[in-house]
Amino acid sequence: MGIGFISFWVVNLGLLVDTFYSITPPALGVICILSIIIITVYSLINGRLINLKSIKILSSKVDGEIRLMFISDTHLGSNSKKHLEKILLKIKDLEFDLLLIGGDFIDSSSFDLDDLEILKNIKKPILFISGNHEYYIKDYETKLKRHQVNLIKK
Repeated sequence: MGIGFISFWVVNLGLLVDTFYSITPPALGVICILSIIIITVYSLINGRLINLKSIKILSSKVDGEIRLMFISDTHLGSNSKKHLEKILLKIKDLEFDLLLIGGDFIDSSSFDLDDLEILKNIKKPILFISGNHEYYIKDYETKLKRHQVNLIKK
């Protein structure tokens, strides 16, 4: 989606505003272009940040305390191995019982799946749930099964 998605909504919002307020086309164009640039830059910066959030969930169906670490939308391929390394560095000293990787972990065939070997440094069980972006990988079924087995073997 990216810039095209942002541009679509900004331009349509600009056209909607133009129906209620008389804005000259050059001014509307400049406002839309500046808005697109600002939102895109903000999105790119915010997308590189690694945010940690702690949530406590109580359930009578779970005996004891289970600490889950959940990682989602890393988009490896669009992001490099270094991005994964930054994430793992940020969580390495945190206490958790299970790592859950929730989809859109990899989004491109350009990502070298052998770089996932770094996950073996996590000495906790890892569960992976694929998202829609994993299906963008060429020959995804074979590659995901191969690496799933390699990571489980530890």
